[in-house]
Amino acid sequence: MSKNILVTGGAGMIGSNITKKLLERGNNVIVLDDLSAYPFDYLHEFGVGQSDAEFIKGSVLDKKLVRLATKKADLVIHAAAYAMWAHAYVIIMRILPLMLKAPKTL
Repeated sequence: MSKNILVTGGAGMIGSNITKKLLERGNNVIVLDDLSAYPFDYLHEFGVGQSDAEFIKGSVLDKKLVRLATKKADLVIHAAAYAMWAHAYVIIMRILPLMLKAPKTL
């Protein structure tokens, strides 16, 4: 049975793969993405055309937009995130301690 599924972050690396699989299984997909996490749109990189999924450009932090998008959906898959968080973790956990400890040992 086909469902209307909202995928937040659906144009990102993970979200676009989720979107593609949902479309292959015959679902109607609504993508909500602000396109800010990556320099390009992964949806089109992975072969999802504009006519395949409904695309809403905007942020998951926009309450009115999210409310509008969720009214159309039977199910929501939340995949919106910023790719830079992984880099921030590496900086905080590995690089910063190295920079602080190295001068003490030299």
